[in-house]
Amino acid sequence: MTITANASETNGSISTVFFYNGGALLGSSSTYPYSLTVNNLSGGTYVLTAMAVDAMSNSTTSSAVTVTVSSNAPVVAISSPADGSTSLYGSYVSLTASASEVNGSIAQVSYYYNGNLIGTSSGAPYKVYAMFQSMGSYTITAVATDTTGGSTTSSPVTITVSNRRR
Repeated sequence: MTITANASETNGSISTVFFYNGGALLGSSSTYPYSLTVNNLSGGTYVLTAMAVDAMSNSTTSSAVTVTVSSNAPVVAISSPADGSTSLYGSYVSLTASASEVNGSIAQVSYYYNGNLIGTSSGAPYKVYAMFQSMGSYTITAVATDTTGGSTTSSPVTITVSNRRR
């Protein structure tokens, strides 16, 4: 989100404009147009003010502006394999997920088993292939990341790798 303030001085020049959320400093700008890009705001309501300081250190604070930031994190779900399925040891498992984003686009979907990266896909249908190196149970998750850096982890899917199909 970019915050912009219109500040001027009749007898001199503005040296810096400070931007605040409540009493917390978000950042500052020393060049016109006085603006600040803030990328780390989570969903919620913010009360923003700007304080302009001139070359003589005189300052004026703007009226407060209330802004609501919606939390539009990506949505992701593993569509294949099904939870509880069995895969034959030594064969590839196709991992596929659906992912969407309300106010942007999906940059990538990364797959993990037991916390370890399997692979990443940067385009729909967000598919990668995995061959698990030992028999056992594997918990798989998908992490969708949007073009603004927001990410969401899917619900886990557990598969069993066995020397025979069930």
